[in-house]
Amino acid sequence: MLRSLCVLAVPALAITMSAPAHANHKVTESFKINSQGMNANFFGSDNCAAGSVAIFYSAVMTRTNGVKDTPLPTTFIEIDYQNICTGDAFLLSGTTDHQQATVRSDISSGTLSTTIPVSNDIGTISTTVTVSLSWRATGPLQVFKDKFRSNGGGVKFKQVTDNESRPAEATGTVTAIMPLSTGNKFTNLVFAPSVDAIIAKNLFGQVTVTRTFPN
Repeated sequence: MLRSLCVLAVPALAITMSAPAHANHKVTESFKINSQGMNANFFGSDNCAAGSVAIFYSAVMTRTNGVKDTPLPTTFIEIDYQNICTGDAFLLSGTTDHQQATVRSDISSGTLSTTIPVSNDIGTISTTVTVSLSWRATGPLQVFKDKFRSNGGGVKFKQVTDNESRPAEATGTVTAIMPLSTGNKFTNLVFAPSVDAIIAKNLFGQVTVTRTFPN
């Protein structure tokens, strides 16, 4: 069963800082995350085989109290392949942080090229998938913005969310040497353009200002 297409998730973060016990001491804590990604689902078939492919690319940058952290971008793929001529059925998945990807600033298009080792859950079947895909936006920009503020008990809190996405179509190739029971076979796992796809970028930020008072 393929995973549902999803917009990038924003992780939760807890920050604890100590404050000296003197009057009106102010502590400012901040957290910001910028992310962008491309997702696509494919399905198709020929005379013998049917295949579904789900692919997710994500790049994230965080900044905590002014300190920047940029984890490596990652690509995840899941493949559901069945061949009625040979009797083979595979559910394979894998992840890599080595890829070449581009996303335009207006999220109107993007590209992804990579190779990903994939295997089944128990590791008895494995191969390497080569991905070469392009995304093109097919609809208008969808925007969600939200701001929240609170002030009380010596604590000021501000939270900002800014999410943008576009529906898209992904085309290209996803190929692998499939280990069929009749022998290894070079296979293009993408039979047609994506059945659904999305390009997205997200901003999430929090600032907390805490004042401490003498006992």
